[in-house]
Amino acid sequence: KYHFNPRLSLSISNRYYSQNQKETTENNWQTEYNFNTKLHQKLSENTQLDYTLYATTFNTESVFNGSDSYYKQRLLRPEIRAKFLVNNGEIMTGLGARFDNLDRTFFAKKESYQTQYVFAQYDFYPIKKLNVIVGARFDHHNKYKSALSPKISSRYQISSWLALKGSVGFGFKAPDF
Repeated sequence: KYHFNPRLSLSISNRYYSQNQKETTENNWQTEYNFNTKLHQKLSENTQLDYTLYATTFNTESVFNGSDSYYKQRLLRPEIRAKFLVNNGEIMTGLGARFDNLDRTFFAKKESYQTQYVFAQYDFYPIKKLNVIVGARFDHHNKYKSALSPKISSRYQISSWLALKGSVGFGFKAPDF
């Protein structure tokens, strides 16, 4: 993590993996690369912004009994989040997108999937021992119907060793390729 100044920092992480297996009638090759970066900006004592960018690639190629197959997937996910501290809690809002592409042996053509989303949540304590989180997310998809996902959850601290939790919500997860 690099601190430009007390209000601005940058963190970057990478991961690379490669594997090659060879046998008499079989050859398998796999690579994976992940890149994640986050720029954190503290605008004031009560306001923060996070800019993140995540990218990954995953590739495999195989030869088995003289038959070739491949799988190549790419994902790019930018996101911006804002956090505002208020009297008894915090408000978080954000927006982002997901761009996913897949090319593989068994598909007639390269497939792609995109979604854009916005979200907001309010995390607060109406009384000392009760935490409540109210939130919603809206997803707009290029292949599926757009979806609104609301949620409310709470946690009541009964004693130092016992808490009661509850949550109600509705969500949508688009199918993978």
